[in-house]
Amino acid sequence: MKQIVNGIAIGLITLLAMAASLFVSRLIWLGFHHHYREMPQGYGHGQISMKVMNWGPNEGDVELVGVPIGARSESAWTWSPPKRIHYRKLRLEGSPSRLELTVDAVEGTYQLGETTGPLTPEVLARWMTRTAAGSKQAHVRETADWLIAVIAAANMGTLPPPRHHLHGNDSFAEQLSIPVPDDAHVTLLHGLSRIGFWWLDGVFLASIPATVMWFVRRRTRRAEQLTDLS
Repeated sequence: MKQIVNGIAIGLITLLAMAASLFVSRLIWLGFHHHYREMPQGYGHGQISMKVMNWGPNEGDVELVGVPIGARSESAWTWSPPKRIHYRKLRLEGSPSRLELTVDAVEGTYQLGETTGPLTPEVLARWMTRTAAGSKQAHVRETADWLIAVIAAANMGTLPPPRHHLHGNDSFAEQLSIPVPDDAHVTLLHGLSRIGFWWLDGVFLASIPATVMWFVRRRTRRAEQLTDLS
């Protein structure tokens, strides 16, 4: 009975020590690294949220106010921070007067309600303006052409990289070498959502069974010594 109680006690102590070790390793990580930096290893996904605005150069032009685009990559385990995050499905969010447009960046197709087909600048321009006349305006077509290039970049994993702060027009020009249209304004939030496992966690976790084995062996030797003396 005494051995069972000792075994349960050792098991509970081991679990508490493992939880404490993970907590301590996180404190050490956060103490020496920026809080928004991702863990080197981990399981998770990338996520983007982008808005595009273009009021047009002339009075009376169709105003493209806050065209919202969102996407999430497939979750995966990586042993190092991913250099490229690939997005297959992108959502161009709708409004009370506009349905959501879903884009398959790999196939180059779109779905709008029950309608599907190849994704073209004409389709995007018509979706953004909801009118045939508005979709033919120069700044609208230029924005649609630029969005096609951005969707291709999302598929290839060449969007501006994840970071805590927003990306703007300059980030796209530097990263993609695709200048943002003159009258457009773009904001991109690109982040990682990961459950990280740092090598320090492994060091702490490996030390737990080693410590428990040392404790058990010490107790066993002491019990043998007491038996020999008796």
